[in-house]
Amino acid sequence: MFLDAHPKGTLIWDTGAIPDSSFPPGGPGKIRNSTSLKTLTSQLAEIGYVPADIQYLALSHFHWDHVGNANLFASATWLTPKGRT
Repeated sequence: MFLDAHPKGTLIWDTGAIPDSSFPPGGPGKIRNSTSLKTLTSQLAEIGYVPADIQYLALSHFHWDHVGNANLFASATWLTPKGRT
């Protein structure tokens, strides 16, 4: 995951493997072979952001370990490849 705070808008690249909703109270989040000690929301808060502050979402690809918290950014503009016809 990366956060790009640019004058034209704030973008998050990928959203992690473990959805914030999968964290038990006081414990690490675990899914498959991944473990995280902090939710994405808490990591953003540490640097002064909340999900609503993010204007753009880009996902490198759509595997489970990159899209875990994509729904936190439902109000952001999702940057995706143009669809094929």
